[in-house]
Amino acid sequence: MIITFKKDADPQVLDSIKQLLRQKHLHGFQAGQRLAIVHQKTIEFNEEQRNAIEETISNEPTYIAVSRMFHPHDTVIKLPHSEIGGTHFAMIASSPVIQSNGQIHRAAIMAHQGDATILAGNAFAQQMNAYDDENTNTGENGLQYLRAAADANELDVMSEVDSVAHMAMVAHYADIIKIGARNMRNYELLKAAAQTNKVLALTRAKDATIDEWLNVAEYIAELGNMQVILVDEGIRTFADEHTAYTMSLETIPLLKKLTHYPVLISPSISSNDHHLVAPMTRAALVSGANGVLIDVSDDTKNHIDEAAITSQEFLTLGQQVKSLTSSMPLWRENDD
Repeated sequence: MIITFKKDADPQVLDSIKQLLRQKHLHGFQAGQRLAIVHQKTIEFNEEQRNAIEETISNEPTYIAVSRMFHPHDTVIKLPHSEIGGTHFAMIASSPVIQSNGQIHRAAIMAHQGDATILAGNAFAQQMNAYDDENTNTGENGLQYLRAAADANELDVMSEVDSVAHMAMVAHYADIIKIGARNMRNYELLKAAAQTNKVLALTRAKDATIDEWLNVAEYIAELGNMQVILVDEGIRTFADEHTAYTMSLETIPLLKKLTHYPVLISPSISSNDHHLVAPMTRAALVSGANGVLIDVSDDTKNHIDEAAITSQEFLTLGQQVKSLTSSMPLWRENDD
């Protein structure tokens, strides 16, 4: 249930309600004048407590802390160089592979020039099949390169982790810990990630419904971490012949209706086609997304990533995003 308190409610009465919850061993979240109580539909309050309550909602979704019912205002994640959420649109440049110190520094310079505020890179690449090159894992050296390159160019760092064993190391270097789609239901990994108190980028599993995704975000919130960004890389459908996955743009405004968390999309992973990255980025922006995660690489000779756009294409896309963003206040006003 979700309780909304009156603005002039006596703080001592509110404390007595919280004390009542503790006595009944009930778990709750508070945001402003709202208090969400998990797994509870009714509670007996005394007259003084009832008089402090403006409204009680008992038909809340299973994801209470994540829901906009409980937290009506957008969550804005604030990092040293970035703001994600609200009216902000974050450009995140991702290096498909951390190959060397020089390579990641060049990527960081390009990212900064293209108005990105976050540099993403994975030092522990997941093996897709038995013939993948095992040397793509650069480990802690790669994380050090990534951190140094980002700091030199006033960028924040995002890095994916797929093992509890690597959690502390990644948390030491990254501002944002990314939980990949394959690990959306890996509760041991989620618990370890939540306990770092870092910002978590939770990626939707390719077969997950929106409610399943949001309930995983709720699990993280119940562990005490409400610094969550939702990342959509597309879902598996029957369109695999032309794209890796399908990006449903209606998911963006739907999520903005259901939750206060920021929403990012990854057009590189969903499409696996560099020709589709720019149009999907523009579409995501006007659909209300809070940012995009884009693979960028100038190593076209080795075809490291078919979905990666070049640094020049990223610079052009950054200019297009800036132009579109200048028109967004008017659109949002009309939508409201």
